[in-house]
Amino acid sequence: MDKIQPKTEEWVKQAAVKGKWPNNATSTTNTLLKDGLKKRCITRDIKWGVPVPLPGYEQKVFYVWFDAPIGYLSITAPVAPEWEKWWKNPDNVELVQFIGKDNILFHSLMFPSSLIGTGEKYTLVNHLSATEFLNYEGQKFSKSNNIGLFGDQAKETNIPCEVYRYYLLANRPEQADSNFTWTDLAEKNNNELLKNLGNLSFRLLMFIDKTYKKIVPDFTNDEESNKAADEFLKELYENFIEYVKLMEAVKLKEGLHKAMNISSICNKYMQAWEPWAIYKNKPNLCSSCINTLANAFILLCAILEPFIPTFSAKVYEMFKWKRGEKEETLLGFIFNCKDFKKILGIIPPHHEISEPLPIFRESNLMHFNSK
Repeated sequence: MDKIQPKTEEWVKQAAVKGKWPNNATSTTNTLLKDGLKKRCITRDIKWGVPVPLPGYEQKVFYVWFDAPIGYLSITAPVAPEWEKWWKNPDNVELVQFIGKDNILFHSLMFPSSLIGTGEKYTLVNHLSATEFLNYEGQKFSKSNNIGLFGDQAKETNIPCEVYRYYLLANRPEQADSNFTWTDLAEKNNNELLKNLGNLSFRLLMFIDKTYKKIVPDFTNDEESNKAADEFLKELYENFIEYVKLMEAVKLKEGLHKAMNISSICNKYMQAWEPWAIYKNKPNLCSSCINTLANAFILLCAILEPFIPTFSAKVYEMFKWKRGEKEETLLGFIFNCKDFKKILGIIPPHHEISEPLPIFRESNLMHFNSK
């Protein structure tokens, strides 16, 4: 590593700026470069690990953080003979790596130095999404000391996985350490997922079920309907554009916050026009509002899919909405069309839904504090 430092340092100066590395990644990397890279042992005298395939080294294994990043390539090769299209194609491929702050060194310096040292044209990391630490009820997670919540325990709670996924991503320690607490988990389930997203989902689907006999009504395209839809869709589209930019910058926490803001916008639209109150007196406006909301809600589910895919899958099932070739690139299509009215074409005319069911339920998780 000391011999390769000039080339590695030159690469870091460009990559960190172009890839918009977070502060913890750039500061850790620059501190190590300033101190000077040193030779590092790549073997350990332990039994567990990948054996070193050299005579006289039978009792040694590779050090995990020398070996593991190489595994990113080697696990691709058996399943994709064309693996070099990703791993040796830096001009056409962007590599994003998600790591904790204690593993920055291996991904910003050690592994890139290994690849640069080969003299071959490997794909090097573009963006390092390095987080701070997640703590548990004010303490550090520790499997040996039984401090924290782990996969098998989480499953035993019977709390839906989308609740955990939402909470951990909303609490993602992107700028500073964050804290997992049961009371906060309950609060976010009840006041964010249930009251915002769950409320929108169930009210909308139930209204289509009861009022329109499970058929999404048409958009009537009259002046009043267009005015109501335009104001709403314009605000939604502007927030969607901001969401895409945040996700492209790998600001996942902010991206999720923006997605939930879009859900709030949908709730406000439904509350403002009160379709249940105007159904008899203004049937055209009512059907247009519901059609607009139904299309917007499918877009919202696609927006939320990176975060809580099981929620989106449940909504798609209730909407009987199946992906085709167009739907696979829905977000890209809406983003690139530059016309927010295109949102109204997501659901085909006379589309039928299935039986609506609540997805989120109110929870009191206080009893887990003692565990």
